[in-house]
Amino acid sequence: MKFAVEAVEKNFSGLYTAFQYGAPPHGGCAFGIERVVSEILGIGDSVREIVAFPANQRGQDLLMGSPNEVSEQQLRDVHIQVRKKN
Repeated sequence: MKFAVEAVEKNFSGLYTAFQYGAPPHGGCAFGIERVVSEILGIGDSVREIVAFPANQRGQDLLMGSPNEVSEQQLRDVHIQVRKKN
């Protein structure tokens, strides 16, 4: 499946910009280093102190703009059907 560059830039702008600098060195298989560092530093209560882009108090990721609304096509792509209340 191919996507138009404009659609990718619009829907995944943060990720798209990040990949302009190259793929992550771990190839997408990260081991939760921030959690290990939080234990070493004795933070323990919250990894938000050391995570580069933590979610805010509402659970929003401001860099990626999530959570956000999805289109009907995106729901069909992942085989999700939403039922509306009567």
